[in-house]
Amino acid sequence: MARLTNDGVLLGTGGEPAARAVVVATGPGQAAALLPGLEMPEYHPAPRWPNPSS
Repeated sequence: MARLTNDGVLLGTGGEPAARAVVVATGPGQAAALLPGLEMPEYHPAPRWPNPSS
């Protein structure tokens, strides 16, 4: 997928299949690049891995 269009998506091969909905399953940087207005989320690392036996 190269970008979203008003009718679906524009593929890297030049095709433009129509779609009523598009699922964007990618990393935050790529999603922000593909979806105008979407801000890249901030990450806050956990101080340690949670211990399920605690």
